[in-house]
Amino acid sequence: LPFRFTEIITMSVPDSGLVFGSYLTVHGVGFETGVMHATVYVCVLTPLDDASAPPLESHATAAVSYTAVECEFPKWQLRGQRFNLTLLHSGSPVTTLGAFQLTFELKSGWLSASLGLETPFQGGQLLTVKGQGFDPALRPGYTCVFVDADSRVCPGMAQCVHSNSSDYTVPEEQRHASAADSTDELVCAVPTWVHANPRA
Repeated sequence: LPFRFTEIITMSVPDSGLVFGSYLTVHGVGFETGVMHATVYVCVLTPLDDASAPPLESHATAAVSYTAVECEFPKWQLRGQRFNLTLLHSGSPVTTLGAFQLTFELKSGWLSASLGLETPFQGGQLLTVKGQGFDPALRPGYTCVFVDADSRVCPGMAQCVHSNSSDYTVPEEQRHASAADSTDELVCAVPTWVHANPRA
């Protein structure tokens, strides 16, 4: 009797990436390699948090080995969110061990902030943050945190010298988390810097 072994997925890592473009590795057994199978695998992310959003496909790729496929995703233009992950082999889904569902999250990220190096931290000034993947519908919204420049290697935020845009030094009417204006921009209030180190 003829018998055919079927490839199977055991896990994928990491479980999240940034909207600017991400990589993940699907691990399993039985992936096809060689010249004849140069670009037969595609990873597909299907949005979980926004059913109206389109799926995101990785670039077609070959398996890097009998046990691994590496997927590279292009930039995601919408808000960051969670996805179901499917690996396609020549258009057909590859089975996961135990039939569990793989998931992946694309997280928002910021690129720049329009704050001059000599800006006086007097509380209440507005700071525009540029990035990608912000969620305008998120409530209560986003908080900008300003950390002591010498505290970048501290083990956690609780151990850092910091102030944030909900600080008591911000005028009361601005003392709240900021809603994003769009998926690529948000504005938050600058707190008064009351710490000894002048650099944040």
